[in-house]
Amino acid sequence: MITETPFYKLYLEQELARRCEKNANYSLRAFAKAVGVDAGNLSRFMAGKAFLSGRAIERLMGSLNLAPEEKTLFTESFIDEQKRRKLDGERSYVNRVTPRSTSPNLEIELFRIISDWYHCAILELTFTKNFKSDARWIAKQIGITPLEAKLAVDRLIKLELLEQKNGRLQKTKGHITTKDKHLTTPALKKLQRQLLEKAIFSLENVPIEERNQSAMTMAIDPKKLPLAKRMIEEFTNTLCQVLESGERKQVYQFSASLYPLQMKEKS
Repeated sequence: MITETPFYKLYLEQELARRCEKNANYSLRAFAKAVGVDAGNLSRFMAGKAFLSGRAIERLMGSLNLAPEEKTLFTESFIDEQKRRKLDGERSYVNRVTPRSTSPNLEIELFRIISDWYHCAILELTFTKNFKSDARWIAKQIGITPLEAKLAVDRLIKLELLEQKNGRLQKTKGHITTKDKHLTTPALKKLQRQLLEKAIFSLENVPIEERNQSAMTMAIDPKKLPLAKRMIEEFTNTLCQVLESGERKQVYQFSASLYPLQMKEKS
C-alpha cells in the first residue's frame, strides 16, 4: 500500500537530496544542523527507528518552510505512524494537534512527494531499449546526482510506482496525473516551474532537429477556455499514444501553455 511509507520520511529524503544537488559536499550532519535537530536523532527518525519530541518536530517543520497543506500532511503522517506503532512517549504532542477532517486526494498527495521532474523521467526511462537499473547510469542519462537517483528510485519503489522484476526496474502503472484539473498545490507549481526551466535549457542547448518550441499570440473569447483545456488534454493523450507506439529510445517532455498576456484591471 502507498500509505505504508509515511509522508514525513519521504519528504525529508527528498529535501536532503535537493540540498545535496546544490552542494556535492552537503551531508546528513549539515542537514541536521540546518533544521536544528541532533544528527543521530534525525538519522534514526528518517530511518523510522525512533521519534522526535513534539518540540523538535515543531522546530524541524519551521526550518523546512513547509506550505500549510504540506505541514498538515507532515504532522498527520507523523501522528499516524506513532499510533500505528503504539508509542506512548508523544501522546502530549498528539493531543495538541487537531484531527484531520478529510483524507487528502491520493493523486495530489503523490505530487506533493514527487514534485521534482526527474521522478517521471526515471519512470519513462525504464521503457527505453538500453535501460540499466543502476543509480549511476540513471543519473548520467538525465543529468542528476547518483544520490538523487538512488533516493528517487527508492521513493518510487516505496510508492509502488516502480518494481523489481527479474533484476530489472519496471514501471508499474500508467501515467501519473491529477484527477481534478482545477486543483493546484505548491508541489505542482514547483514541478511546472522546473519543466519551464528545462524548456529554456533545451532552447539554448539542443539542436532544433531534436526539439520543437512554438507559440501563438491571439485575442480570444475567455468563455471558451474550458473547451481549450479539454482540447489540449485530448491532443496530449493522442500525441503520447503516437510517439510511444514505436521503439522507445529516448525520454522527451511535452508541455503546452495557455495564459493571458493582458493584465486584468484592479476593481
